[in-house]
Amino acid sequence: QARAITKFITDATFEDTVHGKVMRYQQSRIDKIYDEVLFHDDLNASAEAFLLYRFVESAEQHGLQYLGDVDFARQDMTDYTDQARSTLLSFPPEMMVVRDQYQDFIDGAGFRRTLLCHDDVKLTRTLTDDFIKRFFLSAPMKAKTDGPPTDGQVEYFQASYSTSVEAATPLEKATFRCLGAAWPRSLTFSELAEAVVERLKSDAQTDTNPPTLADLCALVAAAARRGEIVFRFHRPDIVTALSERPEISAVARLQSQAGEMVTNLRHSLVVVENAMSQKFLAKVDGTRTISELQAEVNRLNRDSPEGTPEPPDVASLLRKLAMSALLVG
Repeated sequence: QARAITKFITDATFEDTVHGKVMRYQQSRIDKIYDEVLFHDDLNASAEAFLLYRFVESAEQHGLQYLGDVDFARQDMTDYTDQARSTLLSFPPEMMVVRDQYQDFIDGAGFRRTLLCHDDVKLTRTLTDDFIKRFFLSAPMKAKTDGPPTDGQVEYFQASYSTSVEAATPLEKATFRCLGAAWPRSLTFSELAEAVVERLKSDAQTDTNPPTLADLCALVAAAARRGEIVFRFHRPDIVTALSERPEISAVARLQSQAGEMVTNLRHSLVVVENAMSQKFLAKVDGTRTISELQAEVNRLNRDSPEGTPEPPDVASLLRKLAMSALLVG
């Protein structure tokens, strides 16, 4: 009903007015989100609007202090105008809450995700590049061109469904290709460095100034600050090679019985597109061989209105599930 009301009001507004533009933006936004998100966020009856400093003051009364936004990439301000970036960066550290509030205004951040910590923790607000060495690193980098990289030519990578990045140097190309080859698994900085060295050798790209570990560290840290590389303390136990009896996580199997959204081992949502696929997920429980799973796929394909003339190849289906970080060891 909320979607219907929003559409009715949007269609009734004049497109060239401020209100009409706002309503069309909101219509587009809620068209892209799931019912669960719309219900939990936009239709939350207990939600109350307040400024960031009020929230921080309330947290301080409970022995907590403001750490920052959960989205680390919001610290990167390269996409702002020169004036906006200069103004935001001019705030001293003790006025970080004010700076982040103005950034919310600029971004139109209606739903803020804020991190707190205990007030006895001494925070270091300035990070050097080597912070990245403490974490497991991952990124779904996929080169948009086939074949080995070419000297002096910019190479483009798809970093996520909405983010594209470019690589101009041999080090950038090798780093992004190594992360893409490992995906959805995570690598330590040392593992990534070893893989990059080997990749540079195999690519045989000429470089008068061979990159150093410091160069790699700076590159990875900068990409992490932009949100192109995910870094975390925990390495999920993700399986990419098919075993004799593959198994999908119990959580995803249970969720597949209720709807099209399941949670993978990276704590991200994966959409299972149709009822036949949802039923197949429940069968990948570690008790069946690949041959037995193929028989299940054949049966599901035959009995389903979504079926195809030729049943899907189960190995291909399982590889897609592996790349979606759903298979467990």
